[in-house]
Amino acid sequence: MPLPDISRFASLEAEEWRALGLRLAQIGLTSEYLRPITQLGGNLTSELRLAVQRWHLRRLEDPSAWGARLLMFEDTVREPEACCALGETLIGQLVEAGMIMRRHDGAFTCPFHLCIADRIYVFCDDLTHGGDAVMGAGETTLDLCRAAYPAETVGRALEIGCGAGTIALVLAQRAERVVATDTNPRALALARVNAAINGTGNVEFRAGGAFHPVAGERFDLIVSQPPYVSRPPGAHEAAYLYGGDRGDELPMRLLENVCAHLAPRGRAVLLIQWPDAGGPPPEERIPNAAACDDARVVVLRYPPPDLDYHCAMYASSEVRPGSHSLDERFSLWRGHLESLGIQRLQSTLMTIQRDPEVPAWTAALDLPQESTDQVTSASIDQLIANYNLANTDSGSLLRSTLRPPAGTILTKEYTLDDASKPAIRAHLPEASYSRSVELSEGSLLLISLVAAAETVGDAVEEFAARQGVTPAQALQNMEPAIRQSLKLGVLSTASPNCL
Repeated sequence: MPLPDISRFASLEAEEWRALGLRLAQIGLTSEYLRPITQLGGNLTSELRLAVQRWHLRRLEDPSAWGARLLMFEDTVREPEACCALGETLIGQLVEAGMIMRRHDGAFTCPFHLCIADRIYVFCDDLTHGGDAVMGAGETTLDLCRAAYPAETVGRALEIGCGAGTIALVLAQRAERVVATDTNPRALALARVNAAINGTGNVEFRAGGAFHPVAGERFDLIVSQPPYVSRPPGAHEAAYLYGGDRGDELPMRLLENVCAHLAPRGRAVLLIQWPDAGGPPPEERIPNAAACDDARVVVLRYPPPDLDYHCAMYASSEVRPGSHSLDERFSLWRGHLESLGIQRLQSTLMTIQRDPEVPAWTAALDLPQESTDQVTSASIDQLIANYNLANTDSGSLLRSTLRPPAGTILTKEYTLDDASKPAIRAHLPEASYSRSVELSEGSLLLISLVAAAETVGDAVEEFAARQGVTPAQALQNMEPAIRQSLKLGVLSTASPNCL
């Protein structure tokens, strides 16, 4: 099935595209409005879920519902409803540009798909077209947006592989200038239209792969979700999807050049899925590939997906009426991974932070399933601050003020097998990377002293007095546990988010 034609998009001026964004906001078509609908059918396949959601939307008689059905839920909308939602003039312009189509019976359909991310409107393709189909916003896109969106305004930001422009347009709200690149001309055309729809004027779109379009330039923030799926021989074309035969070839080329394009205190945030064939884990490969002497590297590992599920989902997207069978396509995908010795897939969110004043270090943490949507740039800031302090000299550690994260609960947990030996646990708040940490009696005392003291040095003095030892001996006993508590998140550098 051919991709929808975008050749007539140029017939609309930027202000006419902007009118579409303003109209959608005016009728209240927002993610908040759609949340009750999008939560329906959560356990069903995408096709069945869409049928459920359309059924409920058709019972809503308001412009937002009509607009959503037309632009987001692949439904047909009668002319009076479409005109009520978008206005007769705008409908005519969108038909002329090819964004929506008039059927022979006068009703309207949209061959594109509208996504809403943080009140930003993004038109993209239905990815089942394959080929040069352009990706919009998915679950992983939102994960990357949360992790990359800076707490404070940055100067220059770069997105590599921008697709329809979702992340670039989100970053434009916190960056003075954004450069967004892609190898797919169709992606850049859609991204420019989306920028016009949202009235975003501080994003520049450039054609090319990896860092070629920004040779010699440096950025305060680099964000990318590069293609990382392993491509079986004979798989259908999909510009947005494949990272090479194994899947990690393109991401590794990206990592080899990322530090050269980061400003001295710049940050890169990358979402990559790695094939595991028994080689070194990503956290051991990244520092060498990035070639950064002053980089702090954080690798957050998501729970790995099931290989059979992974292959079944991609295989099913290649099945068309009269084409290959699902059994054939699944065998192709699953057999390819087996032939490469790929035993598992490891999804990672990686942060590379340059800072010439702090020793380089690497941290790798496994995210519990319930914490995967809690990763934000603020939580990464806190984690990096903790690890910086955990890797610094003793003097800096003694001068610091540390507290448990706000909301931490300390418990003693007994078992029926041996009630005489309770387990002491620190249950950390939802935004933490470690949700539950077991403590010893000594660790509990240490944390209590540090939490009550003005500085770690004061806590060491108190510990020395209680134990009848010298401060030097107390520090020797306490320092390793304090550094470990910082890495686990049981203690954090003092901030409004700490007790």
